[in-house]
Amino acid sequence: MACSDDRARELDEMQIRFADDPCLTAAREQLLVHAGDIRTDRRWPPYATAAAYDGIRSVLAVPFDLAGVGPACLNTHCDRPHAFDSAQIQAVQQMVAATSRTLREASLLLRRRDREAELAAATASRTTVERAVGIVMGQYGCPQEEAFRLLRTASHRRGIKLRELVAELVAAHPADH
Repeated sequence: MACSDDRARELDEMQIRFADDPCLTAAREQLLVHAGDIRTDRRWPPYATAAAYDGIRSVLAVPFDLAGVGPACLNTHCDRPHAFDSAQIQAVQQMVAATSRTLREASLLLRRRDREAELAAATASRTTVERAVGIVMGQYGCPQEEAFRLLRTASHRRGIKLRELVAELVAAHPADH
């Protein structure tokens, strides 16, 4: 939850106490929710009573389109009834749409970076295993499959992961350049 100021944070925290409110409705249904006058709006009675008591009269909730990343919504409150006209609503929708695109792209880039890191780690691990297999083949004069089996057996007997064993073995036998 990100808020523009302390009052907005208090309003958002108040919303959390209710099972239903404009923000949750907008996020759940992925639709813009506009309550021109919260005192006369009957969609969220407990929330409306509390919001009106806190001086809120208008609410505009616009969901972000994050394509499965998770629900999010921009929630705007005002102490005047009917504070948001169609031009303001359209401007907020455009800003949320642009922000949604940016957030989706950022999420995609983070997932791509994570996959690349996983691939690099897997490649490094495989290279280390291959080097360790080569060391065992050279020391024992055995074929590749037998060398790998010996490494697996040794890691099991020592109670350590294979990648830890091969890392130790490779570190103890630096490559000749």
